[in-house]
Amino acid sequence: VLDLSTSLTAEADGACTLRLRVDGLTCGACGWLIESALKRQPGVDLARVNLTTRRLTLRWQGGEGAAPALLATVTRLGYRLA
Repeated sequence: VLDLSTSLTAEADGACTLRLRVDGLTCGACGWLIESALKRQPGVDLARVNLTTRRLTLRWQGGEGAAPALLATVTRLGYRLA
């Protein structure tokens, strides 16, 4: 089970931001795939993968409770989050 307590920030405007490491990235297409899948999810404002740092930055509206479902989108694609 992934501990989100140190990676999740509740913003003043009601949005949540999460920054996590993504394991299994091999190329730009991996980043594009993750970003595209997340951007199709309701409430997602930003999904950006940095290939150099292997970090995902995810921002959404809808509260912290939406995090598990959003992260499941990434794991279903075959990537591990840490």
